[in-house]
Amino acid sequence: MYNTIINKCTIFILFAFMILLSHCSLSKGLQKYESGKLYNLGKATEYDVNQTIPRTLRKYQFQILDQYDTGGYFTIETDWKQRYPMQDELEKGITEGKMRLFIRMRKTSDNLSYVQLEVENMIKTIEDKNWFTAVPEDDVRMEVERMVEELTSEFAESRLRRS
Repeated sequence: MYNTIINKCTIFILFAFMILLSHCSLSKGLQKYESGKLYNLGKATEYDVNQTIPRTLRKYQFQILDQYDTGGYFTIETDWKQRYPMQDELEKGITEGKMRLFIRMRKTSDNLSYVQLEVENMIKTIEDKNWFTAVPEDDVRMEVERMVEELTSEFAESRLRRS
């Protein structure tokens, strides 16, 4: 009887240790966070706000969900874009990913708008089937940064054409 209790306790401890060990190895490097990554895009003309931003969002397969004015800011919000995990995410046990964007514009005195882009990235992992917000891994971040660079360049070119 005493040996049976020890064996059951040993099995339970080993099982709990294996779960803890697998959780640590699969979650290695994943960072949860509360708010999205913020990018400063510079200043944009009214044309950029009405034409360039929607065109670029479509190019990167984001759909505009809503546009609203909150007093000091005009905001474009995209719908969640579902995506397959990138290679570096798969290596960390990520099974699903989705992302949405908030583009906020604040009018300045020179008839331009100061523009910021906020990225919200959510993932599911092998051990956590619920969505949670996480810092984008390198491959996802590089894709977002290509879009940021494209918008920043187009804004600069647009200002030059109009001056």
